[in-house]
Amino acid sequence: MKRDFRRSLVLLAMLTLFAYSRITSISSKRYLSDEMVNVSSDDTSREKNDRPIMHTFFEPDPKGYCCGMLNSGHELLLSAWEQAWQDRGWKTKVLTEEDAKRHPEFSTFESKLKETHLSLYDQKCYWRWFAMAATDDGGWMSDYDAFPLEMDANVGSKLAVESNGVFTSFSMHVPCLIYAAREEWDRILHLMLGTIEEDGNRRSSDMQSLIKVGERIGVEEAGMIWKDQTYRTFAYRRNEDDQLVVNCEKIAGLKIAHLSHKGTIEAYKAKLYPEIDRKLGPINGRGVAAEIFMKDYREHCMN
Repeated sequence: MKRDFRRSLVLLAMLTLFAYSRITSISSKRYLSDEMVNVSSDDTSREKNDRPIMHTFFEPDPKGYCCGMLNSGHELLLSAWEQAWQDRGWKTKVLTEEDAKRHPEFSTFESKLKETHLSLYDQKCYWRWFAMAATDDGGWMSDYDAFPLEMDANVGSKLAVESNGVFTSFSMHVPCLIYAAREEWDRILHLMLGTIEEDGNRRSSDMQSLIKVGERIGVEEAGMIWKDQTYRTFAYRRNEDDQLVVNCEKIAGLKIAHLSHKGTIEAYKAKLYPEIDRKLGPINGRGVAAEIFMKDYREHCMN
């Protein structure tokens, strides 16, 4: 009888110990799980804060129309641009005239630009340089008709580190994708404006001025790096069934597709332009066409 009682006590003690160890184990797992969730949450927050910023510049035309596009067409293109870069992990920031005016020399040089009888469109092209030179750190800027191919946020961050702030264009003399420290944005802007004064205030777009800096001073001598890593239109081809497909092989390794006015017209004439509402037209409808192209690119070239 006593022996049976002792056995019962031992068995009860063993069961209690087992139950306690299970509770402790579950509790520990729950603690570890909660800790992992918190770490994961912190990492996600940190990743969001560490994402690089892609800037662009946009200022609606007071007439409601510019360069073959209604303001609504520009806004569609800008929206497509923002979505495309954000989908690749970037933050986006749209700079405006107000940002350009933060530059201490904006008013002085703006008066000189007007003396050259530049169109408002071409003046705005310079405004983006003023805006970037007035940011806290400088950084990345692209045209809002430039769309990311290989250029995801990780690639952008790596290239920024490698650049070490040096003014770097990824489309040679075409300023559609550039990285530079704020001081470098300002320095190259002054060199460009200097070419206008040298030419007796003759009319000159920002691209023409950048070319002149490269020709007169020299690209390396001016402290610039020009790379050719841009596809200059919609990257489509026709397959054996005459269907429009993205030419993934041709654009492999390239950073962006620049859907410029010229490139768009070339693609449209070559029947390498996505199907959109004809009423929009190829230029005014670039925003819709760009969304289709980026969807096709993601589906066929990023797998």
